[in-house]
Amino acid sequence: MPGKDSRTSADAPNRNDVSKSPPAHRRVAGDDEQLTSLATITVEILEKENRITQRIADGISLLSILNFDEHYAAICAKQKSTGWGSMYDGKPR
Repeated sequence: MPGKDSRTSADAPNRNDVSKSPPAHRRVAGDDEQLTSLATITVEILEKENRITQRIADGISLLSILNFDEHYAAICAKQKSTGWGSMYDGKPR
């Protein structure tokens, strides 16, 4: 088919391929404790992203997940907002 992208998934870069060293501007430096902490935080972020993505796939609005209405109302009333928290614990508020 003319004009069709002929690349296949085999042509795509493999992000899990650790055999190639990243360019210098993408290297991470730190001691074992810092890197362990960074890895832990990274896993937590990925888990949160997965929960949010699943909730969106289940038909829940991102604004509902983020508790936007409550947050916006508090900000408009010049009150401290406790919003944006529902995305972390997976429970709508």
